[in-house]
Amino acid sequence: MYSKRIIALSNLCSGDYDMADIGADHGFLSILLAKKYPNKNILAIENKKGPYENLLNNIINEGLINNSNIKTSFSDGLDKVDNGYKCIILAGMGFLNIKNIILKNIKKISFIDEFIVDCHTNFFELIEFMKELNYSIFKIQILEELNIIYFLIKFKKDYSNVNFFEQISNYDLKLLLKKYNNLSNVIKEVKNYTSFNNSLLEYLYIKKVNNL
Repeated sequence: MYSKRIIALSNLCSGDYDMADIGADHGFLSILLAKKYPNKNILAIENKKGPYENLLNNIINEGLINNSNIKTSFSDGLDKVDNGYKCIILAGMGFLNIKNIILKNIKKISFIDEFIVDCHTNFFELIEFMKELNYSIFKIQILEELNIIYFLIKFKKDYSNVNFFEQISNYDLKLLLKKYNNLSNVIKEVKNYTSFNNSLLEYLYIKKVNNL
């Protein structure tokens, strides 16, 4: 039932906090999290009527209707998220949508300790934006499913001394190069953002030389 991407996103969620899934769509990730972490509260948020109705039906079909640890909200972004939810999931969106959701309720980052993000566009710009908000990469996974390459990142607040290139495996790097077609395109993209220094470029060159 669960896709590789949904499972990978759930694995990025450590279960340390209650979680709010923004743009939960049909609720597959929220349902998986509710089962995986029965002692944590899951808030599934969706702002489109059709997907929201499917979300409710899927919760019923999974036998979770009387499960107090999963709740739903027909609302936008972080509007209905209170300070009980310190882990926010933003999956299946482009960078501008993610940015706008956060900026609309920017004061709420005061209580958000981590973001789990599946960003479909402007991957490096996302990292730069999150750094400006004092969130750094804690863990990253790049995966391919049905010929689509996904960038999944766990950001943590006030987490320092972690470089981007230390968070990607050789397999991740291959997918990164595949996503951007070649090393030159990756380097061109990296150079647009101040978060990435020469050490990343050197790392990419070394890996490329070694046929990775």
